[in-house]
Amino acid sequence: MSDHLDALDLHPTAIIIDDKWQETYGPLMPDPKKWPDLRGFVDREHAKGRRVVLWIKMWNSEGLDIDECLSLWSQPIGADPTNPKYRKRIFDTFRTLLSAEEGCFDCDGFKLDFANCLANSPHIKAHEPGVYGVELLKRMFLLLYEAAKAVKPDALINCSPAHPYFAEIVDQARLHDYRDDMRCQIPVMRYRQQLYEAAIPGVLIDADSSNRIDQREMIQYVLRGVEFGVPDIYMISNTEEVEYTEEDWVQLRKIWRAYSEKVDRQFGI
Repeated sequence: MSDHLDALDLHPTAIIIDDKWQETYGPLMPDPKKWPDLRGFVDREHAKGRRVVLWIKMWNSEGLDIDECLSLWSQPIGADPTNPKYRKRIFDTFRTLLSAEEGCFDCDGFKLDFANCLANSPHIKAHEPGVYGVELLKRMFLLLYEAAKAVKPDALINCSPAHPYFAEIVDQARLHDYRDDMRCQIPVMRYRQQLYEAAIPGVLIDADSSNRIDQREMIQYVLRGVEFGVPDIYMISNTEEVEYTEEDWVQLRKIWRAYSEKVDRQFGI
């Protein structure tokens, strides 16, 4: 895909490695079969002027020890951000993922997903007594944010909570998935954009995904992504669902180039 972006003359400044680069969701280390040399890939992307961001499935306990997990009715249900053993794991793992030191991967941030996939019950048992619901979610976000910034202060935290209570951990607010059964993508995403601007004024916004069912609507959103925030593209090859024309790529190159030039002028780059 990186080579295909070069061939298309598209020059994104970040690539997000999505689900599932991890061998297991809990320990958050690269699958050696898929990524035998993640550091080499990251170094090559950096040489192209691109940052590399890793997608994370929050709460998932796959591969964790039971004593690192939240429990409900004596059953492990997810990672426990208040547990000292899990907290140490995250700080140690994020150093490996983000540090430029030898033996580390030098990635540039995280896209935090599945934040809502947590059982909301006062019967949840965490290491910190009595913590559940929104407070537990806040502790998880703070853990991931602080662990990342401790290693790389400019690491990007891309996530989705549209509420001022979470403002300090949202570097980039993601407009999130547009489900295939929805209609009228532009108004839906505009409404989400307005929610973020009201909840966290001035936050950087990730325009995020386009649907893959309606060809016209999908292309329209890809080409209008700059109206919502940082433009984003998920698919760069033709499929049965999506077929780009050469004119689409011509337009997208112009739009991305103009956006990059505007940002460079804004920050004096």
